[in-house]
Amino acid sequence: MESQLSFSDIEKYSTIVEDNEFFTQYTNQTLAKHYDANFVLLKFPPVLAEFKVIEKMHLEYQLAIGQTHLHFYWPENAGLYMEILDYFSAENYEVGMQVLQVMKPQHFKPSALNENVHLEFVTKDTLEQFLEINYNEDIKLGDEHAAQQESVYRYQFHLPQIKFLLATIDKQPVGSLILISTDNYLEIDGVLTANSFRGQKIATTMIAFVVEEALKNKQEVILVADAEDTPQEMYRKMGFDTISSQIHAQKRLPVKK
Repeated sequence: MESQLSFSDIEKYSTIVEDNEFFTQYTNQTLAKHYDANFVLLKFPPVLAEFKVIEKMHLEYQLAIGQTHLHFYWPENAGLYMEILDYFSAENYEVGMQVLQVMKPQHFKPSALNENVHLEFVTKDTLEQFLEINYNEDIKLGDEHAAQQESVYRYQFHLPQIKFLLATIDKQPVGSLILISTDNYLEIDGVLTANSFRGQKIATTMIAFVVEEALKNKQEVILVADAEDTPQEMYRKMGFDTISSQIHAQKRLPVKK
């Protein structure tokens, strides 16, 4: 039986503030700079004239609440018109595609795991270790990005459906992931392996742990990956299937001085 899951099931960390015939708008002012919590989900692939109307509405709303970006998601498995792509290029939008991957735990194809890895869920006592290992990766994209991500992690940590998983070897943090729980599935996000430990089956070992958790309650396991991400091959070998895709476009607004 094929999975009935879709991008609509992915955790959004936000609430709907507008729902009309053109789009649904999601906002979380606590995470104002987090693009994936503040965006417009289009209900159809617009032509350029239609998109400009929607863009204007989104822009006015974002400016009114002091947010500094625009972010749009296209409908699942929908393409975009060439005139839209040309417009994005001229207006300095970043465009990408993400894929939804799903695995039924019984289809998990285990490979060699790292038996030296110790896995445990993060507590208040180990939160700083989780933050540090992620900071060391996030800082590669700049101080602002790292600070923003830390605020997101601290927000997520207090949500009841979220658990952080920390992987250590000899008490040294070597990897982490974020686990989002629902009744029917477990969502994996933020899979990270410390740079000096890559190639040592850290991510595989963490995901195997998640699969064991899913088996207990007969849940599916899902994750979203960038369409260009190299880990996709790793996920495929584990037993994940790509079931859909989604285009997104984002733009940072100039900050008034």
